[in-house]
Amino acid sequence: QDLLDENKRLERKSGEDLQMEQNREKLNDQAQAEKDNADAMKELAEQMENIFKEASKNGAIDPSTMKMLAESALEMKEMAKQAMPEIEAKIRESQSLESTAQKAKDDISNAVKKQSELLKQMEDTIQKASEANKQLEAGTFINRLRKAAGDQEEIANKHIEVVNTPHEQDISILGNEFSQLDPSDQRRMFEIFTLQEQTAEDVRWIKEDLGHFYSRTQQEHHKELLEKMRNSKIDDQMELMMVLIEKNNNGRAIDNAKRTAELIRKWASELESSTQKSKPAGGGQGGGGNSEDEDFEFMLKVMELIQQETNIRNRTRSLEQRRRLTSSPTVPNPKTIP
Repeated sequence: QDLLDENKRLERKSGEDLQMEQNREKLNDQAQAEKDNADAMKELAEQMENIFKEASKNGAIDPSTMKMLAESALEMKEMAKQAMPEIEAKIRESQSLESTAQKAKDDISNAVKKQSELLKQMEDTIQKASEANKQLEAGTFINRLRKAAGDQEEIANKHIEVVNTPHEQDISILGNEFSQLDPSDQRRMFEIFTLQEQTAEDVRWIKEDLGHFYSRTQQEHHKELLEKMRNSKIDDQMELMMVLIEKNNNGRAIDNAKRTAELIRKWASELESSTQKSKPAGGGQGGGGNSEDEDFEFMLKVMELIQQETNIRNRTRSLEQRRRLTSSPTVPNPKTIP
């Protein structure tokens, strides 16, 4: 993404400017960085293959998870072998001494186009790998709440970083429209908006799953947390956060993200404490081996049913995420907010 930001800056220059010595040096640096990225992607693909091999030894993992892991590993390998070297080649051609001004301009434009397509493919692969990762993790409510709190903190920190980023030109995020921002700031603000949108969905799903879980188990501490989440109007707070980000209301967005992170982490800590207290102390009374075997078999069947229910919900949510992504604008536009 950083390389694409710089390539877009270079694309704004004329062909004659690209042939100036200082820009040739930038293009050469870009080409080398593309090669380094391809090497890093190759290594990442190998790591993903190793994860897949280890996961294949566990027969309890859902087949759809294995499929996503395998596809992610293959896609990463293809990126490193084909797409990324093609981008490097176009950039090297653009800074060649034998290249004309028009060809240099065309080459960098082609590199930007190919790189934009590659980033979209990377995002799809990341989403696929992330879905596989979610299914591999235990997915307890405590961990999910802590992750949501961590995401809210990340949103605040990313926002602070963007606001405080120095620029060579006086194009700060404060007081400027989205179209006027530096490409890196545009990209990072869209990342913040997208992360906030995803975190809001995650929190809604936690609350929904908690409701289903309580209806099955009737655990009082889950009921208490569910009521706290509903009474806090956390969904409305999440929606407000997206509006603040779109309106470029940086101060309020940062404060709200921090407060929301603290609240969600508090819920996680309270649930962890309640769960520990509710665990039964001591073992059984011994004897009755056949009864214990029957109880264990029944427990396994219940666990299998719960896993099937979770898989169905995850697939439904994946489809909903894809629908929202395809129907949403490419960038949040503050002008559209009244």
